[in-house]
Amino acid sequence: MGLLTEGMEAANQYVNPLVPAAELTVGKSYESGFSADKSRWISGAETALAFNPFGKTASKAHRAMVSLDNNALIHAIENGGKDAIKKAIGDDKPIVSITAIKEFLVKGDINALRKFMTEVGATVQKNGASILQIKSLQEEAKILGRNIKPKDASVVAGAVNNNATVVTRDNKMIRLLQAMGLPVKTF
Repeated sequence: MGLLTEGMEAANQYVNPLVPAAELTVGKSYESGFSADKSRWISGAETALAFNPFGKTASKAHRAMVSLDNNALIHAIENGGKDAIKKAIGDDKPIVSITAIKEFLVKGDINALRKFMTEVGATVQKNGASILQIKSLQEEAKILGRNIKPKDASVVAGAVNNNATVVTRDNKMIRLLQAMGLPVKTF
């Protein structure tokens, strides 16, 4: 392959916003000549980034998003692990899904949750998961020989919809997200 051809190939792969859209459509990777499977979740996230005006060239004022799951909320609010969660959040913008909030409130105190969210600057996520996304995530987990509960799938799908990294301590979820190529942080 010549230098010009290699340059055009790199531009197509990394700059052309239609590449991840094509990967999303066919479920195959561009790098393999559309012969090897590629996670539609990853392709979807890459498509969203390609069409996101902040995208990969975000200014320093633009903060990355992190989505706190229920066990992160419990650890911070009820188990004295607030500092560990703050460290995991770092300079990122924390969001919390409705699903994680509902799970926390089964036994947790709403006022303590409000106080913590205010303290760390967390907001309720804007783009929640659809039933189709939850089912798709569960199917993809099955393909990988794993399982994910509907509530956990909802938290993960919501994080994907918001271009957020999931913050969790659930080792099973961490391994699944890593296998899917989705971003995850632990504390």
